[in-house]
Amino acid sequence: GADNYLSKPVNPSELQALVKALLQRVLVASESAMKQKARTLAVYSLRGGSGVSTIAVNLGVGLAQLWGDQTTVVDLALTNGQSALMLDLTLRNTWADLGPIPPAEIDADMLDIVLQPHASKVRVLAAPPRPELHELITGEKISRVLSLLRESSAYIVIDMPHDFSEQTLAGLDAADQIVLVVSPEMAAVRAASSALKVFASLQYPPEKMMLALNWTFERNGLARKDIEASLGQSFNLIMPFAPDPFVTAINTGIPPVMSAPKSPLGALFEDFAFMLSSAEHRATRPAQPTPAWHRVAQRIQQRSAKSR
Repeated sequence: GADNYLSKPVNPSELQALVKALLQRVLVASESAMKQKARTLAVYSLRGGSGVSTIAVNLGVGLAQLWGDQTTVVDLALTNGQSALMLDLTLRNTWADLGPIPPAEIDADMLDIVLQPHASKVRVLAAPPRPELHELITGEKISRVLSLLRESSAYIVIDMPHDFSEQTLAGLDAADQIVLVVSPEMAAVRAASSALKVFASLQYPPEKMMLALNWTFERNGLARKDIEASLGQSFNLIMPFAPDPFVTAINTGIPPVMSAPKSPLGALFEDFAFMLSSAEHRATRPAQPTPAWHRVAQRIQQRSAKSR
């Protein structure tokens, strides 16, 4: 694993020059990594009640805990978003603060004031406190904000609304990955099928899509294989029916991935966050691995051992 070597006897000036060259290489690599754009993930469903906000918030916290890097959750459900509530944050600063400001005048310093920090190292751009306050939030303004956030975050997770409005399309266009959430009932499957057709008409590449099946009720749901056959795509994530942990999380403002990371539900969100992480992150052991990274790595090793 050495980067270079010298043969004995060592010339001190040659050794100094070699060390300086190696340090310069590390510095350049570090600066290059800092300039990389944030990986942007949009959690979406055309049908409400599918658990989009729950998945988005847990995914955001999971990414922050996994890598220890700045993660931003952007609530684009502008008329009634609940991302801030799910993290027990107030609506003191929200998208509404950016409403009267022309897109070109929004800068990074302004966003730092509006974003609300959370103990998990997540920042939240919350939905306005009243529905009518979203009217000045245009698609152009959303594109400007997401572009600025990509310069200051390692990850952006967008909690999407259930439509194809101008604002929604701005979020979907900016996403590197779209997580399409489906619940196991006919209306949700039909909505997911419609969404996939719209994505195709927008010329989003197929690899931009991931499917999540969220069991929002206990029994009598459509069979997974039938849904996959109908949509022509397999699910990447299966969320179990777990009403008690999710209701508790909403009422306390502490998502399961944070309150109980070692529970099956917490582990599921950690593994999903790892799955959606950048290729660079997934391929390299962090210099200072977090407890969440250690848990994920251990589970990967256990699954690998069982498959042998």
